Amino acid sequence: MDAYVINLDRSADRLARFRAINDHIGSVRRFPAIDGVAVDRQSLVRAGIFEADILELWRPGAVGCALSHLDLWEEVMRSGRPALICEDDAIFHARFGAFSEQLLGALGPAWDIVKWGWNYNAFFAFDIPGLTTIRWIVRANMADTSLKVDEFQHYAVAPTIVRMRQSFGTLGYSVSPAGAEKLREFCRPIRRMKIPGITSTPIGNGGIDVMMNGVPEIRAFAALPPLVMARDDAPTTMC
Repeated sequence: MDAYVINLDRSADRLARFRAINDHIGSVRRFPAIDGVAVDRQSLVRAGIFEADILELWRPGAVGCALSHLDLWEEVMRSGRPALICEDDAIFHARFGAFSEQLLGALGPAWDIVKWGWNYNAFFAFDIPGLTTIRWIVRANMADTSLKVDEFQHYAVAPTIVRMRQSFGTLGYSVSPAGAEKLREFCRPIRRMKIPGITSTPIGNGGIDVMMNGVPEIRAFAALPPLVMARDDAPTTMC
């Protein structure tokens, strides 16, 4: 499987730390992140990537994040091979390679996206087979949270795969060519929309991770417990 880490040109230190912490996951190609500060916003509207009214509301970081993931989805579609896509603050469990291979193998070809981690301060919803009327919802208490990298990377775990219904963040996920096409087709153009909330009122589109929850008929899964954590402080709800 191809693997990419999204990293800004001005953040060489973050890339170095990523590689030092995650040298066990093998070859990961650096994808030059698109800088939302430097991008010509009007050109995005003319190209049909963004609708003008929402572009006025998005922060530069959210714009660059969205463009980077859109480009990588197109690369996955062109290659015809699934890929692992992650941010440069991701920390992978020491046995991520073996676990991810096992879990993807159990799914066979019937998957579009598998999240290995997400934003833990936001709601995560999943289903358990046989309990079709119950949606399981979890949210971490991030108060006073600190991450012990070595302890996380080496803790004993037997992860399983669950059908994901809602999650936020783009910390680390695998996507198939079919999944990349579904994501790209739904998320372009980036536009005003509401995503049905699992526990509350609909969620306004403030980032590409929000839009990813609205893709119809996508075969979305997640590892439980997660196999990726963020190196930095608790992530925000948007990517």
